[in-house]
Amino acid sequence: MREYLFFKTGKCYCKIKFSDILYVQAERKLVNIVTTDKALLVLNSFKEVEKYLPQPVFCKVHRSYVISLDHTDKFDNEFVYIENKKIPISERYRAVLRNTVGILSCYEASVRLSNVDVDKLLRDTNP
Repeated sequence: MREYLFFKTGKCYCKIKFSDILYVQAERKLVNIVTTDKALLVLNSFKEVEKYLPQPVFCKVHRSYVISLDHTDKFDNEFVYIENKKIPISERYRAVLRNTVGILSCYEASVRLSNVDVDKLLRDTNP
């Protein structure tokens, strides 16, 4: 499988590695491809660009956004956070995102839990 795409800019064809793409955003009749170091405006349709992006590395989270899971820092029910950008998650694609990534439930603990505390926590979460 290829690990890159070429984009025509002027008379040149520039290679962009999939691993460098943060997210892809539809903007009217253009597509904005945001990478780790630049943004490219592409004249192809969003659907056309989307079909070149390999799954499961990329995931559609909104009708106007496809994100790179490799660059996703975190997400909640409303937004995906990639670097300093908040990308909306639509209700339609929320389950798709959750099913695409592996999710484990955990609790943040600032102190070490004793075996008694762990047993109580397990009883409370698994009645």
